[in-house]
Amino acid sequence: MNGKKKRILATMISIILLCALPAVCGCQQEERESAITLPGKKIETVQINGMKVHANESSKWGDFETFAQSLESLLPLEDSQKKIERGENYSVINLIYEDRTKERFYFFQADDVWYVESEDGTIFQNADFVKEYINLPSQIPVENTSLNGELELLNPSEIKKMIELHIRLKERGVSYSEKDLRAAFVIEMQNQLLLYAAEQEAVQAARQSLTGKMDQYQYAVSEGLSLSEEELDKQLDEQANRVKSAENFSELESYFKEYGTSYEEYEKDRREYSRIQLTIEKLYQAAYEEFRHGNDQIGDKICEDFNEYWTYFLLEVVYPAQKTYNEQELNPLLDEAENFYFEFVTSETEQLIQK
Repeated sequence: MNGKKKRILATMISIILLCALPAVCGCQQEERESAITLPGKKIETVQINGMKVHANESSKWGDFETFAQSLESLLPLEDSQKKIERGENYSVINLIYEDRTKERFYFFQADDVWYVESEDGTIFQNADFVKEYINLPSQIPVENTSLNGELELLNPSEIKKMIELHIRLKERGVSYSEKDLRAAFVIEMQNQLLLYAAEQEAVQAARQSLTGKMDQYQYAVSEGLSLSEEELDKQLDEQANRVKSAENFSELESYFKEYGTSYEEYEKDRREYSRIQLTIEKLYQAAYEEFRHGNDQIGDKICEDFNEYWTYFLLEVVYPAQKTYNEQELNPLLDEAENFYFEFVTSETEQLIQK
Protein backbone atom coordinates (compact mmCIF):
# COMPACT_ATOMS: atom_id res chain seq x y z
CA MET A 1 0.00 0.00 0.00
CA ASN A 2 1.51 3.34 -1.08
CA GLY A 3 1.80 6.34 1.23
CA LYS A 4 -1.19 8.14 -0.21
CA LYS A 5 -3.52 5.18 0.37
CA LYS A 6 -2.18 4.75 3.90
CA ARG A 7 -2.93 8.41 4.68
CA ILE A 8 -6.46 8.08 3.29
CA LEU A 9 -7.07 4.89 5.35
CA ALA A 10 -5.73 6.55 8.52
CA THR A 11 -7.99 9.56 7.94
CA MET A 12 -11.04 7.31 7.49
CA ILE A 13 -10.26 5.39 10.71
CA SER A 14 -9.89 8.68 12.60
CA ILE A 15 -13.23 9.90 11.27
CA ILE A 16 -14.90 6.61 12.28
CA LEU A 17 -13.42 6.84 15.78
CA LEU A 18 -14.44 10.48 16.17
CA CYS A 19 -17.96 9.69 15.06
CA ALA A 20 -18.13 6.81 17.54
CA LEU A 21 -16.96 8.91 20.51
CA PRO A 22 -20.26 10.78 21.07
CA ALA A 23 -22.13 7.47 21.13
CA VAL A 24 -19.68 6.01 23.67
CA CYS A 25 -19.78 9.14 25.79
CA GLY A 26 -23.54 9.22 25.52
CA CYS A 27 -23.80 5.68 26.83
CA GLN A 28 -21.53 6.46 29.77
CA GLN A 29 -23.48 9.64 30.54
CA GLU A 30 -26.79 7.81 30.32
CA GLU A 31 -25.50 5.09 32.65
CA ARG A 32 -24.30 7.72 35.12
CA GLU A 33 -27.60 9.57 35.08
CA SER A 34 -29.52 6.36 35.81
CA ALA A 35 -27.47 5.73 38.96
CA ILE A 36 -27.95 7.40 42.34
CA THR A 37 -25.87 10.56 42.58
CA LEU A 38 -25.96 12.43 45.89
CA PRO A 39 -25.16 16.16 45.95
CA GLY A 40 -21.97 15.81 48.02
CA LYS A 41 -23.31 18.00 50.85
CA LYS A 42 -22.83 17.05 54.49
CA ILE A 43 -25.54 14.77 55.84
CA GLU A 44 -26.63 16.17 59.19
CA THR A 45 -29.50 13.78 59.95
CA VAL A 46 -30.87 10.47 58.78
CA GLN A 47 -34.56 9.86 59.38
CA ILE A 48 -35.69 6.24 59.37
CA ASN A 49 -39.48 6.14 59.29
CA GLY A 50 -40.58 7.73 62.58
CA MET A 51 -37.19 8.37 64.19
CA LYS A 52 -34.09 10.47 63.53
CA VAL A 53 -30.38 9.95 64.06
CA HIS A 54 -27.99 12.89 64.03
CA ALA A 55 -24.38 12.95 62.88
CA ASN A 56 -23.07 13.68 66.37
CA GLU A 57 -24.85 10.72 67.95
CA SER A 58 -22.96 7.53 68.68
CA SER A 59 -24.61 4.68 66.80
CA LYS A 60 -24.21 2.43 63.82
CA TRP A 61 -25.58 5.35 61.83
CA GLY A 62 -22.62 7.53 62.86
CA ASP A 63 -20.85 6.92 59.56
CA PHE A 64 -23.34 8.48 57.20
CA GLU A 65 -20.80 8.60 54.39
CA THR A 66 -20.52 4.81 54.24
CA PHE A 67 -24.27 4.58 53.79
CA ALA A 68 -24.15 7.28 51.09
CA GLN A 69 -21.39 5.44 49.24
CA SER A 70 -23.38 2.21 49.36
CA LEU A 71 -26.34 4.05 47.83
CA GLU A 72 -24.25 5.48 45.01
CA SER A 73 -22.81 2.06 44.20
CA LEU A 74 -26.22 0.59 43.36
CA LEU A 75 -27.26 -0.23 39.81
CA PRO A 76 -30.77 0.16 38.43
CA LEU A 77 -32.81 -2.83 37.36
CA GLU A 78 -32.25 -3.88 33.77
CA ASP A 79 -35.17 -3.69 31.37
CA SER A 80 -34.99 -7.44 30.84
CA GLN A 81 -35.52 -8.18 34.54
CA LYS A 82 -38.95 -8.99 35.96
CA LYS A 83 -41.06 -6.07 37.09
CA ILE A 84 -40.54 -5.20 40.77
CA GLU A 85 -43.04 -3.06 42.66
CA ARG A 86 -42.61 -1.47 46.07
CA GLY A 87 -46.02 -2.39 47.43
CA GLU A 88 -47.25 -1.18 50.82
CA ASN A 89 -44.64 -2.66 53.16
CA TYR A 90 -41.52 -0.53 52.97
CA SER A 91 -39.21 1.66 55.00
CA VAL A 92 -38.54 5.31 54.22
CA ILE A 93 -35.09 6.81 54.74
CA ASN A 94 -34.67 10.56 54.42
CA LEU A 95 -31.20 12.06 54.11
CA ILE A 96 -31.33 15.56 55.59
CA TYR A 97 -28.43 17.84 54.63
CA GLU A 98 -26.95 20.77 56.53
CA ASP A 99 -29.03 23.23 54.50
CA ARG A 100 -32.25 21.28 55.39
CA THR A 101 -32.70 19.96 51.86
CA LYS A 102 -33.68 16.29 51.76
CA GLU A 103 -33.55 13.20 49.62
CA ARG A 104 -35.94 10.32 50.14
CA PHE A 105 -35.43 6.62 49.45
CA TYR A 106 -37.83 3.69 49.79
CA PHE A 107 -36.35 0.34 50.85
CA PHE A 108 -38.34 -2.85 50.43
CA GLN A 109 -38.04 -6.60 49.97
CA ALA A 110 -39.32 -8.78 47.14
CA ASP A 111 -38.62 -12.51 47.15
CA ASP A 112 -36.21 -11.99 50.08
CA VAL A 113 -34.12 -9.56 48.00
CA TRP A 114 -33.68 -5.92 49.03
CA TYR A 115 -34.36 -3.07 46.62
CA VAL A 116 -34.45 0.71 46.88
CA GLU A 117 -36.65 3.11 44.95
CA SER A 118 -35.64 6.74 44.44
CA GLU A 119 -38.06 9.66 44.36
CA ASP A 120 -38.27 9.58 40.58
CA GLY A 121 -39.51 5.98 40.67
CA THR A 122 -36.27 4.27 39.58
CA ILE A 123 -35.70 0.95 41.35
CA PHE A 124 -32.19 -0.21 42.18
CA GLN A 125 -31.07 -3.71 43.02
CA ASN A 126 -28.63 -5.29 45.49
CA ALA A 127 -29.63 -3.05 48.40
CA ASP A 128 -28.97 -5.76 51.02
CA PHE A 129 -26.57 -3.44 52.84
CA VAL A 130 -29.57 -1.66 54.33
CA LYS A 131 -30.18 -4.64 56.65
CA GLU A 132 -27.38 -3.31 58.83
CA TYR A 133 -29.31 -0.12 59.40
CA ILE A 134 -33.03 -0.80 59.52
CA ASN A 135 -35.80 -3.29 60.00
CA LEU A 136 -39.08 -3.14 58.12
CA PRO A 137 -41.54 -0.87 59.95
CA SER A 138 -44.21 -2.52 62.04
CA GLN A 139 -47.74 -1.22 61.92
CA ILE A 140 -48.68 1.32 64.55
CA PRO A 141 -50.35 -0.76 67.28
CA VAL A 142 -54.03 -0.06 67.85
CA GLU A 143 -54.78 -2.97 70.13
CA ASN A 144 -53.58 -3.82 73.61
CA THR A 145 -52.03 -7.27 73.26
CA SER A 146 -49.56 -9.16 75.36
CA LEU A 147 -46.19 -10.43 74.15
CA ASN A 148 -47.62 -13.85 73.30
CA GLY A 149 -50.39 -12.33 71.21
CA GLU A 150 -53.21 -12.86 73.68
CA LEU A 151 -55.88 -10.26 74.19
CA GLU A 152 -55.09 -8.43 77.40
CA LEU A 153 -58.23 -8.45 79.50
CA LEU A 154 -58.90 -5.77 82.05
CA ASN A 155 -59.63 -6.66 85.62
CA PRO A 156 -62.65 -9.02 85.46
CA SER A 157 -64.67 -6.80 87.80
CA GLU A 158 -64.03 -3.80 85.53
CA ILE A 159 -65.07 -5.74 82.44
CA LYS A 160 -68.29 -6.81 84.10
CA LYS A 161 -68.94 -3.23 85.14
CA MET A 162 -68.48 -2.03 81.56
CA ILE A 163 -70.87 -4.67 80.21
CA GLU A 164 -73.46 -3.88 82.85
CA LEU A 165 -73.18 -0.16 82.14
CA HIS A 166 -73.68 -0.83 78.46
CA ILE A 167 -76.84 -2.84 79.17
CA ARG A 168 -78.24 -0.18 81.50
CA LEU A 169 -77.63 2.54 78.92
CA LYS A 170 -79.22 0.43 76.20
CA GLU A 171 -82.30 -0.11 78.36
CA ARG A 172 -82.64 3.69 78.58
CA GLY A 173 -82.39 4.01 74.80
CA VAL A 174 -79.03 5.78 75.00
CA SER A 175 -76.73 4.81 72.13
CA TYR A 176 -73.33 5.86 70.86
CA SER A 177 -73.34 8.71 68.36
CA GLU A 178 -71.36 11.78 67.39
CA LYS A 179 -74.58 13.74 68.00
CA ASP A 180 -75.27 12.14 71.39
CA LEU A 181 -72.33 11.81 73.80
CA ARG A 182 -74.28 10.62 76.84
CA ALA A 183 -73.20 6.98 76.58
CA ALA A 184 -69.62 7.93 75.73
CA PHE A 185 -69.51 10.28 78.71
CA VAL A 186 -70.71 7.64 81.17
CA ILE A 187 -68.12 5.16 79.91
CA GLU A 188 -65.41 7.82 79.97
CA MET A 189 -66.29 8.64 83.57
CA GLN A 190 -65.67 5.04 84.59
CA ASN A 191 -62.15 5.33 83.19
CA GLN A 192 -61.46 8.69 84.81
CA LEU A 193 -62.78 7.65 88.22
CA LEU A 194 -59.97 5.10 88.32
CA LEU A 195 -57.52 7.99 88.09
CA TYR A 196 -59.18 10.76 90.12
CA ALA A 197 -60.50 10.49 93.66
CA ALA A 198 -62.63 13.64 93.36
CA GLU A 199 -65.66 13.18 91.09
CA GLN A 200 -65.55 16.75 89.77
CA GLU A 201 -61.94 16.31 88.71
CA ALA A 202 -62.96 13.16 86.87
CA VAL A 203 -65.78 15.09 85.16
CA GLN A 204 -63.35 17.72 83.89
CA ALA A 205 -60.95 15.03 82.71
CA ALA A 206 -63.79 13.23 80.92
CA ARG A 207 -64.86 16.43 79.16
CA GLN A 208 -61.28 17.13 78.12
CA SER A 209 -60.74 13.60 76.85
CA LEU A 210 -63.95 13.58 74.82
CA THR A 211 -63.19 17.05 73.46
CA GLY A 212 -59.84 15.81 72.17
CA LYS A 213 -61.38 12.74 70.58
CA MET A 214 -64.26 14.57 68.94
CA ASP A 215 -61.97 17.36 67.67
CA GLN A 216 -59.72 14.76 66.07
CA TYR A 217 -62.71 12.97 64.58
CA GLN A 218 -64.24 16.14 63.13
CA TYR A 219 -60.89 17.22 61.68
CA ALA A 220 -60.38 13.80 60.09
CA VAL A 221 -63.84 13.96 58.49
CA SER A 222 -63.14 17.47 57.18
CA GLU A 223 -59.94 16.13 55.59
CA GLY A 224 -61.79 13.38 53.75
CA LEU A 225 -60.73 10.57 56.09
CA SER A 226 -64.21 9.41 57.07
CA LEU A 227 -64.89 5.69 56.73
CA SER A 228 -67.36 4.34 54.22
CA GLU A 229 -69.80 1.68 55.44
CA GLU A 230 -67.79 -0.94 53.54
CA GLU A 231 -64.52 0.18 55.15
CA LEU A 232 -66.11 0.18 58.59
CA ASP A 233 -67.55 -3.30 58.07
CA LYS A 234 -64.19 -4.63 56.93
CA GLN A 235 -62.28 -3.17 59.87
CA LEU A 236 -64.85 -4.34 62.41
CA ASP A 237 -64.74 -7.85 60.92
CA GLU A 238 -60.94 -7.88 61.08
CA GLN A 239 -61.06 -6.62 64.66
CA ALA A 240 -63.59 -9.28 65.65
CA ASN A 241 -61.48 -12.02 64.07
CA ARG A 242 -58.41 -10.89 66.01
CA VAL A 243 -60.31 -10.76 69.29
CA LYS A 244 -61.96 -14.14 68.77
CA SER A 245 -58.64 -15.76 67.85
CA ALA A 246 -57.15 -14.80 71.21
CA GLU A 247 -56.54 -17.80 73.43
CA ASN A 248 -58.42 -16.24 76.34
CA PHE A 249 -61.44 -15.05 74.33
CA SER A 250 -63.63 -17.65 76.05
CA GLU A 251 -63.05 -15.83 79.33
CA LEU A 252 -64.30 -12.58 77.81
CA GLU A 253 -67.22 -14.36 76.19
CA SER A 254 -68.31 -15.81 79.52
CA TYR A 255 -68.75 -12.30 80.92
CA PHE A 256 -71.16 -11.39 78.12
CA LYS A 257 -73.15 -14.61 78.61
CA GLU A 258 -73.45 -13.80 82.29
CA TYR A 259 -75.38 -10.65 81.35
CA GLY A 260 -77.45 -12.26 78.63
CA THR A 261 -75.67 -10.75 75.66
CA SER A 262 -72.74 -11.53 73.35
CA TYR A 263 -69.59 -9.94 72.05
CA GLU A 264 -71.20 -9.60 68.60
CA GLU A 265 -74.25 -7.81 70.01
CA TYR A 266 -72.05 -5.55 72.10
CA GLU A 267 -69.94 -4.50 69.11
CA LYS A 268 -73.05 -3.99 66.98
CA ASP A 269 -74.41 -1.55 69.56
CA ARG A 270 -71.06 0.24 69.65
CA ARG A 271 -70.76 0.59 65.88
CA GLU A 272 -70.86 4.40 65.81
CA TYR A 273 -68.41 4.64 68.70
CA SER A 274 -66.08 2.34 66.75
CA ARG A 275 -66.50 4.55 63.68
CA ILE A 276 -65.20 7.52 65.68
CA GLN A 277 -62.28 5.55 67.12
CA LEU A 278 -61.26 4.03 63.78
CA THR A 279 -61.50 7.40 62.02
CA ILE A 280 -59.15 8.89 64.63
CA GLU A 281 -56.76 5.99 64.04
CA LYS A 282 -56.93 6.74 60.32
CA LEU A 283 -55.95 10.35 61.01
CA TYR A 284 -53.10 9.15 63.24
CA GLN A 285 -51.84 6.82 60.51
CA ALA A 286 -52.09 9.58 57.88
CA ALA A 287 -50.04 11.91 60.10
CA TYR A 288 -47.46 9.17 60.60
CA GLU A 289 -47.15 8.67 56.85
CA GLU A 290 -46.64 12.42 56.40
CA PHE A 291 -43.89 12.45 58.99
CA ARG A 292 -41.99 9.38 57.81
CA HIS A 293 -42.08 10.66 54.25
CA GLY A 294 -40.13 13.74 55.31
CA ASN A 295 -42.66 16.29 56.53
CA ASP A 296 -41.10 16.81 59.98
CA GLN A 297 -42.14 20.42 60.60
CA ILE A 298 -45.25 21.95 62.19
CA GLY A 299 -45.12 25.73 61.94
CA ASP A 300 -41.65 26.74 63.13
CA LYS A 301 -41.13 23.51 65.07
CA ILE A 302 -38.89 20.82 63.56
CA CYS A 303 -39.87 17.59 65.31
CA GLU A 304 -37.45 14.89 66.43
CA ASP A 305 -39.82 11.93 66.27
CA PHE A 306 -43.38 11.12 65.40
CA ASN A 307 -44.67 11.41 68.97
CA GLU A 308 -43.52 15.03 69.04
CA TYR A 309 -44.91 15.63 65.55
CA TRP A 310 -48.32 14.22 66.56
CA THR A 311 -48.43 16.42 69.67
CA TYR A 312 -47.68 19.62 67.74
CA PHE A 313 -50.00 18.55 64.92
CA LEU A 314 -52.87 18.36 67.40
CA LEU A 315 -51.98 21.55 69.27
CA GLU A 316 -51.15 23.73 66.27
CA VAL A 317 -53.37 22.34 63.51
CA VAL A 318 -56.24 20.12 64.66
CA TYR A 319 -57.54 21.73 67.84
CA PRO A 320 -57.45 25.38 66.64
CA ALA A 321 -59.45 24.36 63.57
CA GLN A 322 -62.29 23.07 65.79
CA LYS A 323 -62.94 26.24 67.80
CA THR A 324 -66.26 27.00 66.12
CA TYR A 325 -67.38 23.36 66.30
CA ASN A 326 -66.55 23.26 70.02
CA GLU A 327 -68.48 26.43 70.81
CA GLN A 328 -71.54 25.76 68.67
CA GLU A 329 -71.92 21.96 68.81
CA LEU A 330 -69.59 20.08 71.10
CA ASN A 331 -69.89 22.05 74.35
CA PRO A 332 -73.72 21.81 74.39
CA LEU A 333 -73.43 18.06 73.77
CA LEU A 334 -70.97 17.72 76.65
CA ASP A 335 -73.24 19.75 78.95
CA GLU A 336 -76.12 17.42 78.10
CA ALA A 337 -73.92 14.37 78.63
CA GLU A 338 -72.63 15.63 81.98
CA ASN A 339 -76.17 16.31 83.25
CA PHE A 340 -77.27 12.87 82.09
CA TYR A 341 -74.33 11.26 83.89
CA PHE A 342 -75.40 12.65 87.29
CA GLU A 343 -79.03 11.71 86.63
CA PHE A 344 -77.92 8.23 85.61
CA VAL A 345 -75.74 7.76 88.69
CA THR A 346 -78.55 8.98 90.97
CA SER A 347 -81.05 6.61 89.34
CA GLU A 348 -78.68 3.63 89.52
CA THR A 349 -77.96 4.38 93.18
CA GLU A 350 -81.68 4.53 94.00
CA GLN A 351 -82.24 1.18 92.29
CA LEU A 352 -79.47 -0.40 94.33
CA ILE A 353 -80.98 0.97 97.54
CA GLN A 354 -84.41 -0.39 96.64
CA LYS A 355 -82.91 -3.82 96.04
